[in-house]
Amino acid sequence: MLGNGQQYASGMKSNNRLIGLDEPLAWSKALEGLPHGYWHGWQANQALYLGTGQPAYLFVHDDAASGGRAVCAFAERRWLDTVDIFTPGGFTGFASRGHCPGLHADWHALAAERGYVCGYFALHPVLAAQYARTTATNDLYLLDLRIGEAALLEQADLNVRRAIRDWRQSGRPYVTDKQRLTAFILEHYATFMQTMQANQAAVWGTETLSAMCADPAVLMAGVADESGICAVYTFAVTPYDAECHLNISVRDGRRYTRALLWWGIRTLTGLNIPWLHLGGGVVRNDAIAQAKQRFRPICLPLLTAREIYRPDEFERLCRNAGRDPLSAAGFFPPYRTPGHKDQSPAQSAD
Repeated sequence: MLGNGQQYASGMKSNNRLIGLDEPLAWSKALEGLPHGYWHGWQANQALYLGTGQPAYLFVHDDAASGGRAVCAFAERRWLDTVDIFTPGGFTGFASRGHCPGLHADWHALAAERGYVCGYFALHPVLAAQYARTTATNDLYLLDLRIGEAALLEQADLNVRRAIRDWRQSGRPYVTDKQRLTAFILEHYATFMQTMQANQAAVWGTETLSAMCADPAVLMAGVADESGICAVYTFAVTPYDAECHLNISVRDGRRYTRALLWWGIRTLTGLNIPWLHLGGGVVRNDAIAQAKQRFRPICLPLLTAREIYRPDEFERLCRNAGRDPLSAAGFFPPYRTPGHKDQSPAQSAD
């Protein structure tokens, strides 16, 4: 891993650094005062590294003329004798403060210097800096918490309001003991994800889950029935944004999903967090997306950046894997499509 904020491609108009996971203080310092999401942070990337072993970095670009700063959190993954880069978790991409006209050129200088074949980035829908060559691949849903709790409840559809009313009338308390909730998550997460037919390459290991649950930036609440905790909802938070993080249920716990989401909305509104990112469906307008639409959120496109830095090598890897290098849909890079034998875990870009 890099150390000491390694510099490269520095010119008169900009200064660039890569900060590795071995520099948590420098990583956090680089994000101070710059609007960013949970997945830009050191804690989230360190937690993912514990489970994957794939090194992550924070790219920091400072524009000397404008005083602007841009950052991007990314991870490296090997494929045979090559390396490509990607969004390690959630939505990150480039976040910025101020004007950074040299960002794109300096970023590509980094990719050339380090020999990356290609890169895939899922951009944050609110906090991402404008970036060239993006593609809309899905829909995302966000709640503007700045309008207040009463307005958020009023705008939700009747089913949501009824579920919250029934919860209030039940007199049942929320469980907020983080130790109990963490134990529940560690016990049930893997089985729950298997039941939901999740992509196994995207399922987090125990080390990652434990680190995330211990992170003060992850808020959580649950519901208990006669047999113990039956549902948990977690929210990953920065001062600029919150994201729905985990929602796990057993037995009849799924019926409390809306009540737990409402706990998150009320808690985050009280903390003056401006946005709650609900995520999207697996595909546009599927059952998961429709459930989120019941809160009447703002709908924004999921923008992704798919970049090829070494075209000849990219085409060679795709051809060797029996994939079309010109494919614009599905997995990126195409040579990582599940079903092909490789030397590293295949990961979905979508």
